[in-house]
Amino acid sequence: MAPKRSSTRGAHRNRKTGRNPSDDKLAPGDTGAARTGSPSDASELFEDTYSHLFGTRWQGLRDALEAPGRRHLLSFEGYPTYVLDPASVFAARLVGAISDHAVDLCAAPGGKTLVLTTMLAPTATLTANERSSRRRARLRHVLETHLPPEVRARVRVSGHDARRWGVHRPAASEAVLVDVPCSAERHLLNRPSELARWSPRRGGRLARDQYAMLRAALQAAKPGGRVVYATCALNPTENDGVIRRAIERGAERFTVLTGTRAGLSGGDDAGSKTSDSRGRSSRGHSSSRHKPEGESFPIESARSGEEEGVRSGTSLPQSAAQEVEAHAGELDLAVEHCDYGVQIMPDQSSGAGPLYAAVLRIHE
Repeated sequence: MAPKRSSTRGAHRNRKTGRNPSDDKLAPGDTGAARTGSPSDASELFEDTYSHLFGTRWQGLRDALEAPGRRHLLSFEGYPTYVLDPASVFAARLVGAISDHAVDLCAAPGGKTLVLTTMLAPTATLTANERSSRRRARLRHVLETHLPPEVRARVRVSGHDARRWGVHRPAASEAVLVDVPCSAERHLLNRPSELARWSPRRGGRLARDQYAMLRAALQAAKPGGRVVYATCALNPTENDGVIRRAIERGAERFTVLTGTRAGLSGGDDAGSKTSDSRGRSSRGHSSSRHKPEGESFPIESARSGEEEGVRSGTSLPQSAAQEVEAHAGELDLAVEHCDYGVQIMPDQSSGAGPLYAAVLRIHE
């Protein structure tokens, strides 16, 4: 979901929410703000926009966004624990088992990267890319602090522009996770100074860069490879809207594996009326628990990939729908289906999320 402070117990957490101050992948340096108007104007616009999107659900969803989030504890044996949202774990696990090479295209602060290392086969490697030098330094610190040396040696950190990664390394990776900078509404609601600069134009501006990053990820994946597109945004323009644009433009050939319209391919007609962008809940995985939950990986299992198949990705069901349900069930998350992806929403998952994820498979 987003930037975590890399202390062993998640120090510097927001007193109001229990989350890290940079807990959402807020697009750096862009709140999409208009240059005129008062903070109260921006706040009212925000409320009007999301009340329109979510209707009567918004008040309960807003309360959940402002409340303490759920915590998942991740650690390798003998190394400090890393705290992250269980919805972030869910998104990373959708990448599946990594037998050769994968890319975490927008990797900072590093929580999802840590999860991906638990899915590496014995000789597989991972590239963690982050363009921002400041965020890349944080990413390196997280990896150095939380990974055993033999696992860290198989993770390469790079600093390329994610929008051009497909040019840099075309068709080179079996899987790409592209967890894009986004509106991060949960972050905004808990940062009044940033909410005061919000504008309705924000989502559209971000979606342009998000589409460029998704297209780069599609270009970077090998034939038959998998791309997982993820955000921590509520705005459907940044979620289904980006996938829809990729389908309609059809520049890269892929098939959508998730959502109510799974099976559509890039270039297919996506112009028909879409389903409710707020999603529909599937069979419940929600929970009222708020206590930390987690897992610890013995160094040997991280190295061999043989400890507990669901963790390492070695014994997942074949269909993407089954994978989604299996991961959600294991993490006690409620899945909501959109047109092309799935969402985890805090009002239905005991504070976890928000998170949107779509799984795409590159054509052979």
